[in-house]
Amino acid sequence: VGTVGVLDAEDLCLDLGGFETVGAVIRWNESTSTLSEHLCGAPSPFALSKGVGYGVRNAPGRDIQGAVVGAHDNSYSYSIAASGTSQLSWLSIPYHIRIPENLGVLLVTAEDLCRQVGASEILAIVRWNNAASVFEAYGCGSDLAVPFEIERGEAYGLINRGTQAISWQPTHY
Repeated sequence: VGTVGVLDAEDLCLDLGGFETVGAVIRWNESTSTLSEHLCGAPSPFALSKGVGYGVRNAPGRDIQGAVVGAHDNSYSYSIAASGTSQLSWLSIPYHIRIPENLGVLLVTAEDLCRQVGASEILAIVRWNNAASVFEAYGCGSDLAVPFEIERGEAYGLINRGTQAISWQPTHY
């Protein structure tokens, strides 16, 4: 589907069951600070980019069942330019992320992720809580909130500090 050699939102729709199962693939548009979507089966799907987190909306009354697998390029570095808008970027967190000071511990929290990305670069981590149907945020370095667990393979929003760019290469197992 689409351009040869380029994966796009329609490819993801088809991989997860087509428009009968998947209503849309959603991405965050950093330049406008809005969500944009590709309706499955519609023309002009957007290209999928390495390291970006995407949302998938079910077709009405349908469950999506699928295993999304892949490999992470250990040399890949996230490079997120500062923007004058929301400073929010949605990333796909690698499955095999680890925290160097917690060798042998598989639990990674939002505070761990804040520290790994860089306390001088990141203000908060955002996640979608599907069970409660709300966005939740954890302010990096907070003494008032308990940091939530980072679930591998999920997308998380990172909010830059002011006009600070983010450059991050995840530490792996």
